[in-house]
Amino acid sequence: MKDLLTTYGLPRNPLGRLRPSPDMELVEMRNGGRFFVAGTAALGGPYAPVDSFLGLQYAALRSYDELAKTEPELRPLTTLNSIRGWRRHRKGRAP
Repeated sequence: MKDLLTTYGLPRNPLGRLRPSPDMELVEMRNGGRFFVAGTAALGGPYAPVDSFLGLQYAALRSYDELAKTEPELRPLTTLNSIRGWRRHRKGRAP
């Protein structure tokens, strides 16, 4: 993380950790791709419990929702799409 902070000069939050957007993205790292962060690296960011188990799930959901807006192959995470994915998985096909 020290290398990431020093090499790219990323802004830090008040706790000295990375400062992601509300969608958990490091906007300063955009260069043909996207970089998302969660866990203790984002502690002190937009969501207080981001380093807890539930916080990690929430951060992953926010990141996925943001990616699903721009990537056509990603379907929104809905109950129906989850059921379809599990059914395909049980049949041995890719979700």
